[in-house]
Amino acid sequence: MTRDPTVTDRIRSVLVMLGTIGTIAFNYVAAGNRFGPAAWSITDTYPTVFSPAEYAYSIWALIYLGLLAFSIYQLLPANLARFRTVRTLYIFACVLNCGWLFFLLNERVGISLVVILILEGILIFLIREFRFTKNLTEYWILNAPFGLYAGWVAVLTAVTFFAYFISSGIFSSLNLLGIIFVMILAVIAVIIRWRLNDYLYPFAIAWGLTAIAVRQSGNTSIVVTAAMGVIICLVTALSFVMSLPFREPNP
Repeated sequence: MTRDPTVTDRIRSVLVMLGTIGTIAFNYVAAGNRFGPAAWSITDTYPTVFSPAEYAYSIWALIYLGLLAFSIYQLLPANLARFRTVRTLYIFACVLNCGWLFFLLNERVGISLVVILILEGILIFLIREFRFTKNLTEYWILNAPFGLYAGWVAVLTAVTFFAYFISSGIFSSLNLLGIIFVMILAVIAVIIRWRLNDYLYPFAIAWGLTAIAVRQSGNTSIVVTAAMGVIICLVTALSFVMSLPFREPNP
């Protein structure tokens, strides 16, 4: 594969930027012209034991800021060829982001669940691709945004899962399943940290679990389990004090 940029590289690099801008714009409009996005309404439309407090969705602002930084970075002439293998997937992820919200707002929760599961898989692949960074600047442009993004989407996948059961009339509240999902998210956070060298993924999950505990303040079992999950995720996220967050790939 040639390392010189091609016309296709240039076109796709522009499409990445357009995809990011389009995703942000779609979420902004869907939220009623306020930064949200509107997906927070899922916690009111389908209240469950896994519903987070509304403030949790403000993490999108940080995620989108990071994605804008990545979109600009990959446009630089020196990076046109370097990111050719991830651009198509990233653009697809932008489509899935909008699709998840579109189907959710149109009460097609089952389809929305499938879409967000695919989105999470793509984001995990992307953080795997970005696990080796050259310096601290690249860490914050590549690893950090996608780590936060994938971690937060993992939480939203669980939230959408519970919303699906509510919309299907299967059950309205099930603490045991909520406890299981908290622990599953905590375990996934640990795995992603150690296998993919990503510190922000567990932090995003800790953010989400904290918001769930706040929203479910009257549900002792969920609050206690969520608190345990937060501790596990934060300890995992802060483990960077034991090692540097970036390594060069083996030749």
